[in-house]
This record gives sequence, C-alpha cells and structure tokens, in this order.
Amino acid sequence: MLTLSICVCAQTETFPVRDVTGLLPPPQTDRSPLVAEIREALASGRADQARSSAEELARRGPGNFEGRFWSGLLAVRTGDTNRAIRLLRAAERGEATAAVEKVLAVAYYQARQHRLFEMKMTEASRKDPKDFAPYYYLGRYYDADLNDFEKSGGCFTKAIQANPDHFPSYYYLGYSFEAQQQEARAEEYYQRALAISKRAAARFHLPLMGLARLRLAVGKNEEALAFARQAVKMGAQDAAAHKLCGKVLMAMERTAEAIKEWEAAAALDSSDAAVYYQISQAFLRLGDEQRADTALKQYKRIVAAYGR
Repeated sequence: MLTLSICVCAQTETFPVRDVTGLLPPPQTDRSPLVAEIREALASGRADQARSSAEELARRGPGNFEGRFWSGLLAVRTGDTNRAIRLLRAAERGEATAAVEKVLAVAYYQARQHRLFEMKMTEASRKDPKDFAPYYYLGRYYDADLNDFEKSGGCFTKAIQANPDHFPSYYYLGYSFEAQQQEARAEEYYQRALAISKRAAARFHLPLMGLARLRLAVGKNEEALAFARQAVKMGAQDAAAHKLCGKVLMAMERTAEAIKEWEAAAALDSSDAAVYYQISQAFLRLGDEQRADTALKQYKRIVAAYGR
C-alpha cells in the first residue's frame, strides 16, 4: 500500500488475524451493529462484503461518521487514495476521533502529503496518548523518509511503552540503534522482536535479517548466512531478504549461489536496478561475460526508466 511499508497491506510478513496495524478503532467504540459485520468481513478476508456493509452504513445515516470512516479505511487499504481522503475528511467533520485522524494521516502519506501526515498522526497521538499506533507510524516516517534515527527511536520506545507486545516496534527500534552503530542494543531488540513474534505465532522475518546484518558486519559469515536463510524461508516474497542472502553468499565467495538469490530478488522486484548490477558483477567474477553484459544492459534500462 505504501512505498514506506508502514502499513500491513504492504508488508510481506504474515500475521494471525488481529490488528497489528493499530488502525482499527477499539470494538467498544462501535455504535452501529453494522460495524461488527464490517469487522467480521475484514477478519475473514471478504473485502467486498466489508465495503458493501460500510456503504450501507453510510447510506443509513448521512450524518454518521462511522460509515465514511470505514469506507475510507477500506479505500486506504486498496490504495484508492483520493477517495479515501475525501471520505475521511467527511468523517472528520462528523467526529474527529483519534482513529479518524490516524487513518486520514495514512491516506495523506499515500498522497505524498507528508506534512499533513505528520500533523494528523501527531494529533491522533494527542487525542489518545495510550495508543501505540501513532508513535509507530511517526517512527517509520522519521526512519524511512528522514533518516532521523534518534527521533524514530524515541517514537518506537513510546510505541512499546503503549503496547509491549507490538513486535514490529521492537524490530524498528533495533534498526534505529543499528543505524546509529549501537550494535549491542540493536541485537537486544532484534532478539526481543523475534521472541515476541514467535509467541504470537507470527511469521515476521525482519529481525532475522537484522541479526544477519549484524553478524555479516563483524565477519561472522556462517552465522549471518544461517539467519539470512531463515529470513528467506519465512519471508520468501520479500526481495530484500533474497538480496541480503546474496550479499552474505558473495562475502563467502559462493558466487553462483549468490546469483540465484539475486535473481530471485529481481523476479520479485524488477524495478530494482542495483540487483542487476550485482548479478552482472557476479557473472564477471565467474568469467561469464555474455551473461554479465545482459545483466548490465538490464541495469542500464532500469536506471534510465526509474533512476538509481
């Protein structure tokens, strides 16, 4: 859903049925019985039914913010950004709850209106200081868009204080420490993210990637490969996991195996020019100039189309 992957719709991790995203309002705040139908349809993967129920709710009460809120949330999930913003603004005029503010913030992020995203998400945190989600999303914005890891770390710390079981926040707090070269603290939070996600029966491979990076950085390549292989197994559809595995294999001079991982990454994300450059260099190392040239030409085509 978002290039930043701050929402579960864009993540490759698989979670049990529960609101890891933190975007759904608490069930006890529901006013219409139709909302229960929307929640049940979402939980069972029946998006069309959820959308139909949300539209029915909006028709029943033109001045009721709930129908517009749920319709807006569903539009956010499908990337229908302009419609989402229109519906959520209408919901906000009806009742500016914390839930409305944070989903509207995500819609603004989708529209690349980052100042409005930050403003609305901050407003959501003010309205409900005990909600972990605004801190989590602000943290993702500060790390992924602004590279402000000290600020993002503060947000993830608040998210964990609000929700000690939110394992993505542990991972990204660990990443904030890794980016600041505080490896021991990064290791601590990667391990905690891994342990909590396992207890929750969630397939969450990012901590494994973090541990692989830490091991690779200090030359513990065998350990790095073990973590990277686990990450690929758990997050098979994540191009980044395959790229990392390929990087570890190249460090171990297992070039042919590295190429296979990078080819898998390219199949999952054909717009990533860097993968083709790595493939080209790997084939050169193997003495296969023809295949190296083919990969390099693809690299140049992608750079011309998308930039570096």
